[in-house]
Amino acid sequence: MKRKWEQCPHNEKGTRWSSFYVTMNTKGYISLSKFTFEKLGEPEKVQLLYDRTTNTIGVNPAGRTATDAFRTSKKWSGGRVIYALRLLQEFRIRIPHSVRFMSPEIDNEGILLLDLNNTRPAQKGSNGRMRAELLPHQP
Repeated sequence: MKRKWEQCPHNEKGTRWSSFYVTMNTKGYISLSKFTFEKLGEPEKVQLLYDRTTNTIGVNPAGRTATDAFRTSKKWSGGRVIYALRLLQEFRIRIPHSVRFMSPEIDNEGILLLDLNNTRPAQKGSNGRMRAELLPHQP
């Protein structure tokens, strides 16, 4: 039998381990990949900012003694998590489910920009399983 092969294109975009990758869940946990954390300068603490006009979260590296700063906690993957429920509460930010920021970037002031207008559902929960709301409906 003659096969009708179709070639799978290679994506040069990079994986979550070699490019910016940031997610946020409904409890305000902001998860940064190891790559993202390193590009941010590996800060012990960060200040969380919010721009209402553009609906953008800013993660500003802060010194160890900075006021109003949030600790970055280690994750098993080498990345970090920021417990930012206060950010959601303070600015009344509503996230219906865990999201992945599609174009996180660091601006010329060193602030990580997370555009809430450019997200998609995160594919997996913290347990590594596909999120229930994203699974195909089973009759």
